[in-house]
Amino acid sequence: MNYVFSIDHAQKYGLEEAIMIQNFMFWIAKNKANNKHQHKGRTWTRNTTKAFSILFPFWTQRQIERILNSLVRKGVIVVDNFNTIKYDRTKWYAFKDEAFFINISPNGEMDFTKCVNRFHRLVKPIPDINTDIKPKTTTDAVVVFEEEDEIKTAIAGTPFEGLISGSAFQTIAADYDPKAHQEHQPETAAEGIKRLIRWTSFQMSDPESKPISNPIGFLRERAKKGMVKPAAVIRAEQEKEAERRNQEERKRRRQENEKLRKENEIDPDFLQEIRRITQS
Repeated sequence: MNYVFSIDHAQKYGLEEAIMIQNFMFWIAKNKANNKHQHKGRTWTRNTTKAFSILFPFWTQRQIERILNSLVRKGVIVVDNFNTIKYDRTKWYAFKDEAFFINISPNGEMDFTKCVNRFHRLVKPIPDINTDIKPKTTTDAVVVFEEEDEIKTAIAGTPFEGLISGSAFQTIAADYDPKAHQEHQPETAAEGIKRLIRWTSFQMSDPESKPISNPIGFLRERAKKGMVKPAAVIRAEQEKEAERRNQEERKRRRQENEKLRKENEIDPDFLQEIRRITQS
């Protein structure tokens, strides 16, 4: 895995801080473009120290805490907690001066050109000296932490509820191979996991489908090798489409009936005139 940082950031805040800033720039810009994690007038990203240690295997968790605290002291980032679950201690991070670090173009993409022109002189990527760490694993692990709340919502009320923990999210994300899911690209690992959870849940609830004895193992295998859309999902989609068409037909009929009613309705002014003539 390669790491990029700004020379200007390194000179101003320190080398380690510059690497961490680059990470925050990516995720905060992504969330800003998608209008996600908006609180107190800022765009936030959330992660744990453990997840950061997976993303940056050359730092210990204590070093990561020191770097984050340094960025807070130097006025680069602010820290808060917007978790919906009280016992969830995952920290949220935002730039104190977001406009200085993040530029979003009118089409919703991060405008790197303006960033470079303003203060960036990026060095060549630093190679990851830990060759045992797979790039896909570290990247996807953070994707899942960033969208963990959405995945928790996706599994609510499904056979997976209570079975998948935060560590399982990372494991399944690491197994996700985009090449095995070409027909669904572009999609992130988290989006792919949500789709596979939905499909597998349908299959597990379908009496006509083969029972799945190990749901987590099945999900990991499908993340690696892809998954054919189950018959139960196809039937559900067909039923949903049929219901949508029925609703449109009912709406059309109501509109036609209302139009006929108005066309056949006698003008009140005309009725009043008739009454006036008959009474005179």
